[in-house]
Amino acid sequence: MRNVIITIILFSTTVLICFVSVKYLNKISNNIYTENTSIMNNIKDGNWKRAMTTSTNMSKDWHIYSNRCSIFVNHTFIDDISLEEHKLEAYIKTKDKDEALASANSIEFLLERIKKLETINFENLF
Repeated sequence: MRNVIITIILFSTTVLICFVSVKYLNKISNNIYTENTSIMNNIKDGNWKRAMTTSTNMSKDWHIYSNRCSIFVNHTFIDDISLEEHKLEAYIKTKDKDEALASANSIEFLLERIKKLETINFENLF
């Protein structure tokens, strides 16, 4: 009987951790997604100074979040977002609208991909 109780507690804890991690990843993704959308709008409007400020803030936030995300997410997604984020900053500095928007769209796609892969469903649990 004792083994069954311990097993149930461990299983419940594992499921709880899954829910907490997905909630945390969604929070991070939404924060970065919002900043990225703001950057895209500023680039489209030609407001390079505000785009640079927002990009710098997003970069700082991402470096904080990426260390924590690496616990839950495949590191290649983290590396790809970091790479695109650095490219985005460089393109904003040089005021290259097309490349900056392409990098921002790549970041958006990668964030959506992380959210899709980390949702709790039957496939991801087993």
